[in-house]
Amino acid sequence: MSMTDFSFGDNVIDSRDVISRVEEHNDTYNRLTEVYDEALEELEELNDFKSDNPDGDSGNDEDDVRYYLERVESLTEHVNWIDYERHWFNAEVLNPIQKFSREGEGYPNWGCGTPLIHEEYFTEIIESGGDPRVEMFWNDPATEDIDAHAEEVKQDYGTIKFGDETYYLRV
Repeated sequence: MSMTDFSFGDNVIDSRDVISRVEEHNDTYNRLTEVYDEALEELEELNDFKSDNPDGDSGNDEDDVRYYLERVESLTEHVNWIDYERHWFNAEVLNPIQKFSREGEGYPNWGCGTPLIHEEYFTEIIESGGDPRVEMFWNDPATEDIDAHAEEVKQDYGTIKFGDETYYLRV
């Protein structure tokens, strides 16, 4: 599965791409959790082996014990790293885009595809007469005061934020 092609900061983002990105990130988080659970299970099995043979009297030779200790150390590092990655991914990647998407779900056509227009691009759309990716409606695109006209048009739009990026979408 490939990552949906957009970046926050783009002039226009389709809400369906945001929804797809959330799904992709959920899948990634679930895969990290599966790897974590599998490694943790293997580590617990190794620890169970040790607790079944507390004196090392398992009939195993020195090489087996060395392998066991190395495997426990390696798995412990792996489990700790995967756990860190899961928490980091959840906090820094998944949660922010889920929050952004939840905010957008309150607007009409979110699931069907609505353009999200970056705040810095909004006036440019008005000035140029439109953007084929964005349905914009205004009375007089040839108005003299483009900034004032853009502010007037913004009344028909709501905003959602991702970090420092603000996007407008039709209400």
